[in-house]
Amino acid sequence: RRRWLRGDDIKRETGTITAGVHHIVSPDRDSDMHTHPCTFISVILWGWYLERLPRDQRQDPRLDEIHTYTRMRLPLSIAVVRATDRHSIATVSPGGVWTLVIWLRKQGSWGFWTAEGFVPWRQYTQRGTKQ
Repeated sequence: RRRWLRGDDIKRETGTITAGVHHIVSPDRDSDMHTHPCTFISVILWGWYLERLPRDQRQDPRLDEIHTYTRMRLPLSIAVVRATDRHSIATVSPGGVWTLVIWLRKQGSWGFWTAEGFVPWRQYTQRGTKQ
């Protein structure tokens, strides 16, 4: 769930810097880690979440199931997530987590890293990989 403070989905897609408040209500249900089309800055306003990440973003994505770590994001923590960074949200605090997000210029497309390589999100969700 998202409330825009500056811009909207269309402006973000066209490369405009946008900002909003994002309410994450549940963990990711996908088995594979994903990337985002924009580098973004995220500040936790309320709640927390556990995020699963590769040990090294440069590692072969086929190693993501073996070489991972979990990071806890707490209120007032700040993260800069590059468009190429793989991650997934493993656990969300009861009631969800509220974040302030600033999306920077678009650099790619949203998708998932699987054993076969990068799969665009629409193709990924249509192929029945979603759990």
